[in-house]
Amino acid sequence: MANEKIVRIKRSAEVTATVLKVIRVILIVAGCIAFAGGLVAFTQAAKPELWDMLRQYNIYPPYETGEFRGHGFSFIEDFDIKDPFIFAGANCMAAAAVCAIASVCVHFIRKTFVIVKDSETPFTKDSLKSIRISAILVTVLVAISSLGQAAIVGLVFWCLYCIFDYGIELQQDADETL
Repeated sequence: MANEKIVRIKRSAEVTATVLKVIRVILIVAGCIAFAGGLVAFTQAAKPELWDMLRQYNIYPPYETGEFRGHGFSFIEDFDIKDPFIFAGANCMAAAAVCAIASVCVHFIRKTFVIVKDSETPFTKDSLKSIRISAILVTVLVAISSLGQAAIVGLVFWCLYCIFDYGIELQQDADETL
């Protein structure tokens, strides 16, 4: 019975690791697109004649006129940027940074599941270390948007860390008994 449970855990860890790998690729692609969008926006801010050239092909800038506030990161709005292209570029670069940080978080979370999949037991020092690194990174990422949510995420990861730490102790006791 215990072997069936370990097999199910390993299978679940393998599926989760695969899904996280796909999510990481999506984050990397989204980050690259956001970075490229930021470069294009900054280029437009530096060379407004580019849009004059593109207008002959009926290609118009996304913010020709009008209000563009409320469509980006709130901390960038605090800078009170007047040029819509610099505003868009700064938001795109911030989005690229968030995607990069999220990609690193997903990498370490995935690493935890790969360790569980490859180990005889999920309760190993390597999985505990990976959980600790994931906890720190994910808490920092969540703190970007909300300190309250970051506190909750941090507490959940801390509880998970304590459970795994105790599981390692129980696993060592079981191994010594055999």
